[in-house]
Amino acid sequence: MGLGGPPVVAVEDVGRHFDQACSAAVSAPGKWSYILGFLTPDRAADLLEYGRAYANSEKGIVLRKERPDSLRNSIVARIPSPELFEKLEVE
Repeated sequence: MGLGGPPVVAVEDVGRHFDQACSAAVSAPGKWSYILGFLTPDRAADLLEYGRAYANSEKGIVLRKERPDSLRNSIVARIPSPELFEKLEVE
């Protein structure tokens, strides 16, 4: 953990198949996972701020208005956690 925030793990190929410059992913058990694209080095502090908001959220949902301005249009994928499906009632 750095600066009291969520752990950051470098993954070399996370953005390899996306055409949105640098990409990052956030994921945690029981929460939605997100891939963010269109990232540039000047957004690093905003990405860490988003990561803290994500870590503090119950289900991984950080509303657009709660994200840093530079990341409001950066979500390129949203992936549900398998644990979220276990809580749904199937009729």
